[in-house]
Amino acid sequence: MDWILALKAIFLGLVEGLTEFLPVSSTGHLILANSLIDFNIDHVKSFMVVVQMGAIAAVLIEFRARIFATLTGITNDVSAQRFALNVVIACLPVICLAKIFGEFIESKMFTPLVVALAFIVGGVVILFAEAIA
Repeated sequence: MDWILALKAIFLGLVEGLTEFLPVSSTGHLILANSLIDFNIDHVKSFMVVVQMGAIAAVLIEFRARIFATLTGITNDVSAQRFALNVVIACLPVICLAKIFGEFIESKMFTPLVVALAFIVGGVVILFAEAIA
């Protein structure tokens, strides 16, 4: 077993776990952390997806009661219907944009430089918004 590779994988898992429930981009942090530790394996994108599946599972477990209530009440509960409709409406713009710009976004936007610049710009915007509030 390659211990250095295992430690890098654990580190990326920790980055994902610590950033998933914060109002920051866990994917962005994974991209930067991956670049920082030079985690070059054959299927690095697949690894990133698997690491994020743990966070998705945690969200599903945390909100299992709400998800179950929505799914079981969708035929007769107005609040469940409204919630489900809002989820669908919220997903539509992202689906459309992904269909139109998906290839460009994947090829250009998931680089460490672009992610770092986006973090900086986002941080400046947040500081500005707080200053004027």
